[in-house]
Amino acid sequence: MNDLKMLTVEEVTDLLNTSKNTLTMLRETGALKAIKTGKNYMYSQEAVKRFQETFEGYSMDNLVNIKNSLNAVNELRGE
Repeated sequence: MNDLKMLTVEEVTDLLNTSKNTLTMLRETGALKAIKTGKNYMYSQEAVKRFQETFEGYSMDNLVNIKNSLNAVNELRGE
């Protein structure tokens, strides 16, 4: 459990080079899982890694692209 590190919104936006608004859209659509801690959200390193692997090559810069990417990934998985 020593390697389990939770990341803040600011850390994840820096890692993904994205805005807080885009990160919120990713969380709200379920593309990137988060844990709510009080008023804040935290992201596990594993969830961020899984997001990067799953959506590599997809455009995730606005709500339409996020939804299209989610649909494409779900179709590939047979969901």
